[in-house]
Amino acid sequence: MLYIKSNQFNTVYTSVSPHKTISNPTYLMCLEHAQSGKKYSFIPQNVTPFTGSPYNDRYDLFRFKVAESGVDLTGGTRSWYHTLPNATIYDDPKYKGTGKSYPQFALWNSTINILNIRFDWEDVNDGMDTVNDTGFTVTINDQVYTGTTAVVRDEPSGVDRVAIALTDVTSPVQLEDIYKIAYTGTTTGGTSITNIIYVATGIEVQDAEPWTYYGDSSVQLKNYPITPLGETVVNIDEVGQFYYSIREQVSPINTTCSLSGDKLEEGLLYLTQDFTDTYYYTGGTVNVYDPTETQTYHILQEDDFHILTEDNDLLTQD
Repeated sequence: MLYIKSNQFNTVYTSVSPHKTISNPTYLMCLEHAQSGKKYSFIPQNVTPFTGSPYNDRYDLFRFKVAESGVDLTGGTRSWYHTLPNATIYDDPKYKGTGKSYPQFALWNSTINILNIRFDWEDVNDGMDTVNDTGFTVTINDQVYTGTTAVVRDEPSGVDRVAIALTDVTSPVQLEDIYKIAYTGTTTGGTSITNIIYVATGIEVQDAEPWTYYGDSSVQLKNYPITPLGETVVNIDEVGQFYYSIREQVSPINTTCSLSGDKLEEGLLYLTQDFTDTYYYTGGTVNVYDPTETQTYHILQEDDFHILTEDNDLLTQD
C-alpha cells in the first residue's frame, strides 16, 4: 500500500518501467476512492533520473502534491532540455552521424532564454544551408514564433545550430507562460526535421537550477538527461483508502484514464491530511488512525472511548 499525505509533496516508489511496452511513455496515475467511488487522475512528476537513490535500477519514483488549490494535473510533463550531439561534445568524427536534432536551452537571464536546436549530420552535405526563417518553423504554445532565427554552420564540423532568442518582447507569449515548443524544417538533402517538446518555464529553470542535480555549476557544452521540472498538484477532497493504477501512454498531456494504455501497476493507496484529521461522533472526537504509530483508537460505543495499546492493555474512560 502507498501512504501519502495532503498539503505536501509526496514521493512514492513504484515498479512500472520493467513492464512498459512503449519506449518512452508518459505515466498516468488513476485513483478511485474505495467508499465513494469518486475518481481522480493526474500525471505525476517522474523524478527517477535525478533522485540519486541506490534503488533507481529497481524502482520508479513519482512526485506529486495533494492540495486544495494550484491544481496542475500535467505538471510532470514539462522538462528542462539541455542535450548536445556527440560531435559537439567530443568533436571527433567517430561520434558524428546521428541524423537527429537536439534541443538545448540556455538560461540567459530573467527576460531572455536562448533555444539552440542542434543537428548532427552523417553527411555534412545534408546540412541546413538553405534553412532560414521561411524554411524552418518554430511554434510556441501552437503560435508561430515571429522572432529572429539564426543558422550557424559547422559548430563543430558536421553540426548545424539554429539559435532562437525567446524574449518577453519578441515571443508571442511571456517566458513564464511557455510550455510547448515545436519545430519543423527540411535540410538541403531533403531530410525532414520535426519535434514537439513540453518545456519547463524560464522561472522553473531559474528556481530549480536543474544542472545542480547532477553536481555541476555550469551548463557549458555539457549533456544532461531530460529533466522534468513541472510540479504536479492535484486536488483530492477525500481522505482514506483508494484503489490506484499506473498506466502508460504516448500522449504527454492526456489525463483521461479510459484513453490511456496498459496498466503497469495497481494496488491500494491511503491518503490522510498529515495524520491530523478529526472526525466527529456523538460521544466526542477521535483522531484518524496513524499507521506510523504503535497505538490505534477504536470507538466501541457512544459514551465509552476505549484505547487498545500495543501490549493489549485495555483502558476505559467513561
